[in-house]
Amino acid sequence: MIGNRGGTEGNTKWHEPNGNEMLWRHFDKIIKETFPTKSANELKVLIPLCGKAHDIYYFYQRGLTVVGVEYAAQPIKEFFEENNLEAKQPNEIGVFTETTDSRLCIGQGDLFTFTGEPGHCRSLPVEKYDIIWDRGSFEALNLEDRPRYSKFISSLLSSDGVHLITVPEYSLEEYVGTPRVATKDDLVSVFDKMNVEYIDSRDGLAEGAYDSEKWKSRGLTSIFMKMYKMTHK
Repeated sequence: MIGNRGGTEGNTKWHEPNGNEMLWRHFDKIIKETFPTKSANELKVLIPLCGKAHDIYYFYQRGLTVVGVEYAAQPIKEFFEENNLEAKQPNEIGVFTETTDSRLCIGQGDLFTFTGEPGHCRSLPVEKYDIIWDRGSFEALNLEDRPRYSKFISSLLSSDGVHLITVPEYSLEEYVGTPRVATKDDLVSVFDKMNVEYIDSRDGLAEGAYDSEKWKSRGLTSIFMKMYKMTHK
């Protein structure tokens, strides 16, 4: 199972209050370079383990079609309430909550059940995505689930799409647990059919950094959140 990062009670303390700083610092440049002939309303973005992250709404505000997947029901409910978004009545299966314009929807459940495989009642509303935004999904995985995740997620990315991901780097001698450490070499190994390009880094212990006190309380003397861009080879 993957997807219960926030817990069934909607524990979403990991959310960054103003969205992900690194994503929005580079987003316009990356999109212009990757999709020079496409407008925002032509782009579709998938956010696995999305919770009620502010990034969901920011994508929506920019005109993109947004699809999220979240294990727990409470963060989905809170997302729509906190952003004053009117939701359609649930569909027959009751899996997706979506806006009245159908441009934003969040599916509830284990990410791996949204596969379209026989025996699963869930399928994502979009077959291929121009952008996959992974802030917190890969780092929440057990190590043995990483190959399955990479194969699944990469299959959802369009041939010219871009997978943007942030992962933490720290010393395993100081801390072992979630979020699980991942280096560029780890990404290259697991996403072996993807090009992996470093984009940016943020010092998690810098003064005023989001969650710096939490990292320090875990005994970490160094942690960097690093952002990478992945594309199909």
